This record gives sequence, C-alpha cells and structure tokens, in this order.
Amino acid sequence: MAYENTDKPYAITELTTESTAVPVREQEVSYTTVTYMYMHEYGHSFDSKRFGPMYLFGIGLPSLASAYKSKKPIREWNGKPVSNPYNLYPHDIYWTELRANSKAKEYFEKYYDIDWEKDIYPQGYPTYNSVQP
Repeated sequence: MAYENTDKPYAITELTTESTAVPVREQEVSYTTVTYMYMHEYGHSFDSKRFGPMYLFGIGLPSLASAYKSKKPIREWNGKPVSNPYNLYPHDIYWTELRANSKAKEYFEKYYDIDWEKDIYPQGYPTYNSVQP
C-alpha cells in the first residue's frame, strides 16, 4: 500500500526524472512511512557521508563491537540497581548510537515534524533516578 500523506512525507523511496534539458524536468516522488529504527540508521548516514571510508574504522567497527558485547539490558548504573522501563542495552547508549540518534532527531524534527522518542532512542546518557530496593 502506498503512503498517501504527502503533507508529512517520512522518506523518499523512489525518484524518477524525465528531462530533455537541465534544469527543466519532471519528477515523480513516492513516499513511505518509516520507523524510529530506520531514522536512527539514517542518522548513521550523516557520519558516513562526513567521514567517508574512515567511517568504517572510526564509527562502524566500534559500533559493531559494542553491539556484539551488549548482551544484557542495563540493570545497574554507577554501581546501583536501577529501573530500566525501556529495556535499554549498553549498546543503546554507546557514543556512536547516541550520535546517530542526535543526527536523526535533528534532521527528522526539522524537515518532517517528527516528535522524537527520546526515551527509546536517547541522545545522551539516561538519568536513572529510580533506584530499586
């Protein structure tokens, strides 16, 4: 099913051009809805574009290593047991992921009027105030 709400297009999925001269041309744009995970991954693309081939070594591989080591949800913070209602894993608050969230939040709020889910996709380290007994 095609995405019909062109007032809030969340992603361009197809762009076709027909032209005989530049800059005069006709364009057809197709839209689809996306998830926060998609937007988060799109946030990584800004760093990829900025750092080029060095992205792999500076961000890609460290992020992959963090994901590999992140086996259990966060249950303590600064040595104290905490409540973790969104079931965040250590990888979710690793600097590469916080950076991607920040880039995605900035982009999608600016261009698509998205209310970012900051608790599920944080831009900074969470503040755990509720310590469990």
